[in-house]
Amino acid sequence: MESERRGAAVAAANAVADDLEAGLGRDADAPAFSLAFGEAGFALLFDALGRAGLRPDGTRRARELLRSATRGVKETKASTSLYVGWPGVAFATSVLCEPDEAQRSLRSSLAVLRRGVSAAPWRKRLDLTDGLAGLGVVALACLPGDDAEEAAVSVVERFDELAEPLGAGLVWRAPGEPTRVEVGIAHGVAGIVLLLAAAHEAGIERERAGRLLDGAVEWLLSLVPGEDGRRFPAFAFAAPGEASAMPNAWCWGDVGVALAVARAAQIRGGHNNRTCLGNDSGRHRHEIAKAANMSWWQ
Repeated sequence: MESERRGAAVAAANAVADDLEAGLGRDADAPAFSLAFGEAGFALLFDALGRAGLRPDGTRRARELLRSATRGVKETKASTSLYVGWPGVAFATSVLCEPDEAQRSLRSSLAVLRRGVSAAPWRKRLDLTDGLAGLGVVALACLPGDDAEEAAVSVVERFDELAEPLGAGLVWRAPGEPTRVEVGIAHGVAGIVLLLAAAHEAGIERERAGRLLDGAVEWLLSLVPGEDGRRFPAFAFAAPGEASAMPNAWCWGDVGVALAVARAAQIRGGHNNRTCLGNDSGRHRHEIAKAANMSWWQ
């Protein structure tokens, strides 16, 4: 049975790759080079298939796609979005290339990144897909290196400056948003949790990142489950009906938030075996298990 499942999974992954080669899955409104909809993201898939020995031409095709994405960035005024801008191509480069090659290729990009995130106060977007958290992902992916490390430190500092105490913990609001707090992994607190967990694991501002991480997770776990069966709402303090209109999917819903909280618990627990996100590890694990039906926590 296991071999059958593995065979089915391999066939499905290669079918997706075949569809991408045929031009399916591309978004005409997004840059062709993007991580979310274009060549940088496709390159990651082909590279993974090639490294696993599941597609003979995977590694070669990944490099071709990455070269095309890099050309696209140079020929376009690319945004600073992880999903649809130059940071996504930089992230793909850090994954596909050996460290020395990636450092050479990204030298000027990392310098731009370092200067950009050093600006305080930060007045731009904060989220994982298009904002400060996404830039932090790129910085962490490009470690070690002076520019990458300085950028990663600055990102944690910016989140510390912008953190707001709320209820049981800490939150971040989108610029210009007076009340509503986005919860999900793509645009909300859960995405920032993932970034802070990665920074803590990498040894970047560990005390500061850990404090922010604990506060954010505490707030997420304090949210009251909705009447629609969701453990986490898409928004807190939203207009009537606004949160329920959002799909309970990876970017807005329980799966993404539970993933972020579980990863935070894993990282914090890994650095102190007596605790897991503070001194109440049992309650936190139970809440995480309820959030995504993660039976392996029980």
